[in-house]
Amino acid sequence: MARHAHHLLENDHALILAVRLAVMRTHLTHAIKIPYRQGALLNRFLLQDILMARIPIFNENSEFNPVQRRVVDGILGRRGGRIPGPYRLSLHAPEVTEVWHPLGEKLRLHSCFPLHQSEFAIIITARCWDCDYVFNAHQKIATDAGLSQSIVDAMVRNERPKFDKLEEEAIYDYGVELFRNHAISDKSYKRAKDIFGIPAIVELGCLMGYYGMVAMTLLAHEMPLQDGAVNLQGKVKG
Repeated sequence: MARHAHHLLENDHALILAVRLAVMRTHLTHAIKIPYRQGALLNRFLLQDILMARIPIFNENSEFNPVQRRVVDGILGRRGGRIPGPYRLSLHAPEVTEVWHPLGEKLRLHSCFPLHQSEFAIIITARCWDCDYVFNAHQKIATDAGLSQSIVDAMVRNERPKFDKLEEEAIYDYGVELFRNHAISDKSYKRAKDIFGIPAIVELGCLMGYYGMVAMTLLAHEMPLQDGAVNLQGKVKG
């Protein structure tokens, strides 16, 4: 089904625009149930994934050209047989995805920050970009690793969290000031440097910049949200 739908998206743009409009009006896509893997039923927004983005969304069963196939095989072998959300869009530019993926692995999976802090930096980025998809993809990882749920809840409401740990407040101020003011105050910069050291704060900026790129890709092409996603409040009006 996904393979045929992907082919259809590429070859009948006018039809898809009409269907997309109908889906937006009826909001019935969540009713679709499809067979998935060993006979299980995956009740989620697959049809919405296919129809609601601005460009075709790749999945593991899509048809790929030789360059895409090479890149996908590399991703599947390292990501448990699945294509993570942003790559389902970026595979339209497979050679970009080929260098994008290992950079993300280095910054996220081999960070000098403990997991709850690196994931916190990611959801700060998502919040500053008002990117629900990235926020939902990483908030539970952050709390499971030790970030307070109250911090996440405050961020959903677009409120400044109350911090018990100086390290988390330092990461928050470093990122929020950089995204919103396009600068970091001397006080916030010195605090982060004193706590984490120079190599770490350089990496922190790279990590946030990377997930800024992820957020921009998802937002530009209107990646549908995960089933049951939390909607960020207080977004900047476009």
